[in-house]
This record gives sequence, structure tokens and C-alpha cells, in this order.
Amino acid sequence: MFLLTIDLRMIDHSGIGTYLTNIVPLVVEKLPDIPVCILGNPKRIQEVIKFNSREVICKPLQAPIYSLQEQWEMLRTIPKETRLFWSPHFNIPVLYFGKLLVTIHDVFHKAMPQYAGAIHKKLYAELMFQAVRRKADQIISVSQFTKDEFHRLVGEVRQPIQTVYNGINNNWFVIERRSSQLDAPYFLFVGNVKPNKNLSRLIRAFKKIMGHIPHKLVVVGKKDGFITGDPKVWNEITELGDRVVFTGYVEDEVLQQYYANATGLVFPSLYEGFGFPPLEAMAVGTPALVSNAASLPEVCGDAVLYFNPNDENEISACMLHLIENVDLQERLREMGAAQAQRFRWQASADQTVTLIHEVMGA
Repeated sequence: MFLLTIDLRMIDHSGIGTYLTNIVPLVVEKLPDIPVCILGNPKRIQEVIKFNSREVICKPLQAPIYSLQEQWEMLRTIPKETRLFWSPHFNIPVLYFGKLLVTIHDVFHKAMPQYAGAIHKKLYAELMFQAVRRKADQIISVSQFTKDEFHRLVGEVRQPIQTVYNGINNNWFVIERRSSQLDAPYFLFVGNVKPNKNLSRLIRAFKKIMGHIPHKLVVVGKKDGFITGDPKVWNEITELGDRVVFTGYVEDEVLQQYYANATGLVFPSLYEGFGFPPLEAMAVGTPALVSNAASLPEVCGDAVLYFNPNDENEISACMLHLIENVDLQERLREMGAAQAQRFRWQASADQTVTLIHEVMGA
């Protein structure tokens, strides 16, 4: 018996978690003749992913990512019958010598090393990226930008990297808008406090115009990350009092309502391998104001209003321009909905299944 084994430990991580919960069940469904083993927290996987009629083998593996422990435990846990191991991130099992499929979401650790943490984290990332380059039988990138960045910062690979775009779940297109939870109009930020998300600059941009508009700024993200990740950002948020609403983590249904009732999403990221929030906003029908950096123009096309993420005045001007221009709001809603329709998980899964067949059959 030949197995496809998939690492699902990162199922609760924001971007990669969205990727895993959407694409893995579709891929498994499209491979009825290939036995599948998944690694991770069995209880949590059962709560999050439904495999319908397919039976899958689930083996516990909860070793921390980016650790030497994960290397030992992955090697011990991966079934010997594994024909192909699919790693959804660059932290591959370096001592596994079977066929290997790797999804690369970004090359942030290489592109922005000043924000990549302590030296041991940078060294581990460097080791992993070089191992991926040498060992992977196939690499999937989630954008052409990420593919180009991998070649530029990591090096050449054994097989051509294949770009398979992420998708948007169908339920984002059919949201019933309910009454807003806030007593004022607002702009929305969705993300975390990592420096590449550039929230601090957005806070300063909002501060420049808050005296001229009735809007609030709603910040959606895990509370722990904001308080412990960068105290400066948290202080900037609290200084603006009730004009900045911090929600903490919210479930998808609540998040969708925040999107649906927002004047616009503001996404000022400096570096993204793909970027889910702009597509989520567009699918809901909310105008998106987006950084012109990294993968974002590739993903968002001409359906958003762009700004230089390093220029607070330009971010402020875009927010004011959207508020003052009703025709622009409507145009962005229409163009955004059409752009978001281009990114569907079924297509992503079809392309991934084709690559799995090619690698397993090679």
C-alpha cells in the first residue's frame, strides 16, 4: 500500500490554516484510490476538517514548528508506506528520503531577515529553504511573485516550480449583510502584528484624518499577538481611544459581517506571498485599499485602490478619496467581486491533484 502523507500541524495558523482547511479535503476527495495519512492533532483536525465519505489515517504529531524536535518526531511518525509526503510549509522533514511535495507561501524569512526573529530562527529557516531546494520533487508556490522570490533568494530547484493560486470559499460570495455592530462607519484591518503587516503605519495614517471623518478603525486579529508581539503598536492603538476598535480573534461568521459593513478594507502590508484579506473583502462586496507591494497587484488586479505602503499621507489620501467618491465605491465593489471569482479552491485542488499524480507516478 502506497500512502500520501500530509502534515496538518499548522491547521490553526492564519494563512496556512486557511489553505489547509480548504484545499486538503478537496484534494483527498479527488484521490479516491490513494490512501491518505494526515499528521497533527487528531481532535482538532476532526473539529475543523470534514472528509465526507473518505477514510483517512490520522497519526498524532504535535511537535512545535521550526524546532529540532519536529525533525525527530516527523521522521518517527511518517509511515514507512509513504509514497509522497506533502509539506504545506518550508519546514520539511530533512531526513525523509521519499518523494516530497512542498507548498511555499512566501520567502519572508529570506526577504525581510530583520523581522525574522532570533538568529537560531533565521538559521533554521535557511537550512529548511536549502533543503527544499535540493530535496523537493515538486514545489508549489501560491503566486508568481513567491515563485520569483524563491528563485531570487533561495536558488534553482530540481523541477520547475508550479504556481497554484489560493482560492476563496464559496460562502464568502453569499453573505447576508446584517446590521453593523458599531455605531459609526469604519475602515477595517484584518491581520496580525508582524512588522510586514505594517499596522503601525496605518494607525498613524488614520490618526492624521480621524478629526475630519466620523469613521472608526476596526482591527481584527489575535489579541496575544498584538500585546506581546509589538508593544509599540498596542500603545499606538490605545492612544486613539474608542476611535480604534480592537476585536481580538473572531470566528469567520463574525469576520464576514465586519467585512460586509465596512466602508473599506485597508491592507497596508509590506510583504505578502498571496494575501487573503483583500480577496475576502472583494468577495463580500467591500471596496479594498491595498498596498502596491509584493504579490498584491498580481492577486488584486485592477479591482482595488492602490497606495504606497511606506507613505502615511498616501494611505490617508486613499481613505479620504474612497469616502468622498460614491461612484468609486460602487465601481470597486463590482470589479472586486469579478476579480475574486477568479480564485476558487476547486481549481486549486484540481491543479494540486495533477501534480500529486505526476510526482507519485514518476
